[in-house]
Amino acid sequence: MNNTVFVTALYHYTPLSRIGGRGWNLSHWKAPFKNLLALDIPLVIYTQDTEAKSLEEFLKSQNFDQYEIIIQDLNTYRLSDRIYQLKEQQGIIDENGLAPGNSVEVNQRNYHLCLQKINWLSSHANNNTFNGKKYLWIDLGLFHHGLFPDSLGGQEKLIPIREETFWPHNQLSMFTPALGKGIYNICDDRFLCIQNETYPTSEAITRLAGVEQNLGYIIGGMFGGDREVINLICDEFNRVVDNVYANGILTLEELIFSAIYSKYPDRCNVLKFDNWYHDCPGGKHIDRCCYGIGENDKSFYRIFYNDILKNEK
Repeated sequence: MNNTVFVTALYHYTPLSRIGGRGWNLSHWKAPFKNLLALDIPLVIYTQDTEAKSLEEFLKSQNFDQYEIIIQDLNTYRLSDRIYQLKEQQGIIDENGLAPGNSVEVNQRNYHLCLQKINWLSSHANNNTFNGKKYLWIDLGLFHHGLFPDSLGGQEKLIPIREETFWPHNQLSMFTPALGKGIYNICDDRFLCIQNETYPTSEAITRLAGVEQNLGYIIGGMFGGDREVINLICDEFNRVVDNVYANGILTLEELIFSAIYSKYPDRCNVLKFDNWYHDCPGGKHIDRCCYGIGENDKSFYRIFYNDILKNEK
């Protein structure tokens, strides 16, 4: 046990729906989700009523009892109507769902969920849920094998759980309570966030945030800190997102975070990486997801393996 609390979400909406989403439910995420549980950090999970029962059954089957499940209707978000309006204006959806002729790719992201992450995080930091000192948003399925090598415990989506591939049976896995403690230790009094050094930012959103120069693209997979800095970022996020949507820009949380980081760089603790693909510490015959990473590239997983766990570069 440590003094960190994770907040996450599981919603099952498909690209064919008006709200949008990837269409992945718990059965898709069970294996990488088990990696998240191995960190032994209390977990708050936002979900819909159709997913709540299976979530609770799975958590109990894993003997994990440090959780709170919150059923939250995403359509209660204050910008819900505006999101649908802009998606209709851009021809992404119509009154029935994905507009005819569109690829499902244009409606795979759930704006309602992504824009509420920081609000949910702030709520639990202020309510002192699980008596935490640091509160972090983390994507429920983050620790999958597309981002983390098999040889270090990364787990493919949509496969049956094999206990021998998880810690403590797999002593090579990086997904242990030590990673949970490492995440807490790397948190100081600044807002912990992660920057992709290759992604572009938005000049329009940067301008609407009142920032002259954007310092980089912040991803939405993990971020947070203590109550004070979360409240600062949350208040600024809501101010900027209102302005952005009032100006007719349909965007996810990441470009908003990017502008806010650029406004408050001294209040942010930024971990950086070059690409999502990973190299193969176990060799090409062990790791199936390897894309020929350059010698000077930093893969996403190395933030956790090197920067947080302090393994050698």
